[in-house]
Amino acid sequence: MFRDYLASFITYDDIEFTVPRSSSKLIFFISMILDVIWIWCVKLWIPEFLGVDMVLTERREISPFYLKNMTARGFKVCAWTVNERNEMAWMSRELKIPFLTDAPYIASHTTTSLNFTKYGY
Repeated sequence: MFRDYLASFITYDDIEFTVPRSSSKLIFFISMILDVIWIWCVKLWIPEFLGVDMVLTERREISPFYLKNMTARGFKVCAWTVNERNEMAWMSRELKIPFLTDAPYIASHTTTSLNFTKYGY
């Protein structure tokens, strides 16, 4: 089952989501609710409140719907930690968004035909 890293920010103490922050079932349940509220805040009103121009989003959350929603709200979108060649090609050619990667040698071969300045990046 896919779990986003932010979805368990308060509930779990480790990145693998195996060590709860609390042994109390009540506090665990409350922290799960707080995680949902946190994600809702991050996606809906925190970018406007902070006045950001670009939203840096984890690669698994990127979709055409998400991109359309953020663009309609006036935000540019950047994906982070895109290390797979097919994801790089999809994001650069289809979605036309910039991305951060740990493998710039792959990205340079994937995006050589693209000119991000034409898209405003």
